[in-house]
Amino acid sequence: MVDVRVHPLTLAKILRHGMQFSGIEVAGVLIGRLVGDVVEISDSDTGPQIGTTGHVKLARSVAPLIAEKIQRQGRSEYIVGWYHSHPGFGCFLSSIDVDTQMGLQKMFSQCVALVVDPHDFIFSGRPGDAEVKMFRVQDDEIITLEYELILDTDKILRNFMDHLERGSEQYITALDKIRLEFYEWNRRLEEKINDASEGIEQIREELERISEILRQVKPT
Repeated sequence: MVDVRVHPLTLAKILRHGMQFSGIEVAGVLIGRLVGDVVEISDSDTGPQIGTTGHVKLARSVAPLIAEKIQRQGRSEYIVGWYHSHPGFGCFLSSIDVDTQMGLQKMFSQCVALVVDPHDFIFSGRPGDAEVKMFRVQDDEIITLEYELILDTDKILRNFMDHLERGSEQYITALDKIRLEFYEWNRRLEEKINDASEGIEQIREELERISEILRQVKPT
């Protein structure tokens, strides 16, 4: 049984987002609707966030602002889940991800967590090489969901036209640039701290060597 259907354009947007910041985790929300027992994902969106190689955190205002934008645009869709990337280390839910997912499921029981690892796709150029998995938490267990791409031509074209009318979302915003600059500044600071620590260690070893020499010198 299929649990999730996702539009190809949506998956392409998520992959593009992951590829633009291939060295750090990125995140966003999934937009769609519940059709029977199937979550149908028709779009994605994102906003200000702070990411590292192994963690990402969206600003608290992101989801409410996206929900408000959806309503303002008169769309019948709503937020049905979230996505984030695992650059180079596979698709799974960490303990932090599980807590996030369980919190979202309290608001929408059918909430979906999509995890993507674009690493192989980046190197091969073949979209099929990207690893994509869908998850939900049930009875404190992580459930991997079955999903399929919606290949209905009319739906794809309609979704693409809607996307063009709304305007392509720009992921590299001023806040994104600030986040990347902060990440680079933090990386350089860590390097300087490491260099300083190595220098201090060398001085300590030299002082110990001098102290040992002095202890061996007999007073006349």
